[in-house]
Amino acid sequence: MAGAGDLGEFFVMHTNFGGWNLWTADGLLAGQIFRDLRDPKRVSWSMREHDRGMRLDDVTTGQEHFEGWFCRSAEDGRYYAVAGHNHASVVEVMGIDSFRRFNGEITVTEEDVQRARQRNAELVAFRSAREPRVIDIQPVEAAAQSRPWGSLPVARQATDSLKPGRQVSFQACYDKHNLYLRYDVRGAGPFKNTGDQWDRLFKSGGCVDLMLGLRSAADPLRRAPEEGDKRVLVAPLGGKPTVVLYDAVVPGTKPADRWEAVSPTGRTEFDRVRRIEKATVAVSESHGGYEVEVTLPLAEIGLVPKPGSRIKLDWGVLETDDEGAAVLARSYWSNTSTSTLADAPTEARLEPHLWGHAIFPGQDSLGPRAPDAAKLLDPNAGAADDFELEEE
Repeated sequence: MAGAGDLGEFFVMHTNFGGWNLWTADGLLAGQIFRDLRDPKRVSWSMREHDRGMRLDDVTTGQEHFEGWFCRSAEDGRYYAVAGHNHASVVEVMGIDSFRRFNGEITVTEEDVQRARQRNAELVAFRSAREPRVIDIQPVEAAAQSRPWGSLPVARQATDSLKPGRQVSFQACYDKHNLYLRYDVRGAGPFKNTGDQWDRLFKSGGCVDLMLGLRSAADPLRRAPEEGDKRVLVAPLGGKPTVVLYDAVVPGTKPADRWEAVSPTGRTEFDRVRRIEKATVAVSESHGGYEVEVTLPLAEIGLVPKPGSRIKLDWGVLETDDEGAAVLARSYWSNTSTSTLADAPTEARLEPHLWGHAIFPGQDSLGPRAPDAAKLLDPNAGAADDFELEEE
């Protein structure tokens, strides 16, 4: 319907908490009729007063008000709502003809985008700091032909109520030569990728992913990658798995040799990006999904496991469509600030402060204790100084 004023055609939609939202035909939320049940100003519509002409500005229709009607009188052009849980009341809605549109320009700078992204990351860190993700990476016999996955710790991603059957888990172990990884992925798309750029497969289809912060002494709340911070991406390339190492900081790298992803909203750089030719990958379909087992030579990634030490770690899955032609979701074990799918710098970026921890068990094994979460939101607070360790 449309009336006088600048509102134009509009429609009214009930919500589940008592408010009725008024939307313009071109997609703008113009206002609300009745108050939301959660609004502290709301007044329950069960009062005894029912005088004709009384104001009902703060009344809520209450939760699950599934019936009701909004209309315009053909006789005088006035607007009415018919509503009520234990009554049927006719209410005149006034003021709709007074809407006025305005024009203007809004300038969003790259700095604005970065501040918004940083704020979102801070909120994610705040929520996760109280319950840091931790996984044990245990030693295994180097001579074994297969890994004893059934007896090793399992890290699982949170279940998704919107995707029944989705289960994603990860395991890792090591010997004196290799780091072994196992991804078990169900209900998160196939392990397919139609991309032909080996260094940008994270943009073109399915992948499994690993983030590593190898320096135990580095600030666990660092917001920018340092030496030892790496990403290992595993994806199909031309029908065969390939393993790509993204090394954030390599001392002595010339600016012209750095790998970069650039967009109108930002830039992400790695000092070195290369394929790990000595890595091996085994892929099998299983349980309505797939399993990926990866063998990474320790020397290739610069990892020296020491019993009793810990490193920063995160792992995840890039979900694709049936054709392996697009990334539909980026889901990680610890970092949940991964909803962006249309900005290469964001999708490539390392955010160590949002990663979990890996422990190499030993006699003096130490586990991380969450820092004061409130300090994560204060850029001037010395959160790193308060990060302590305590025995498991």
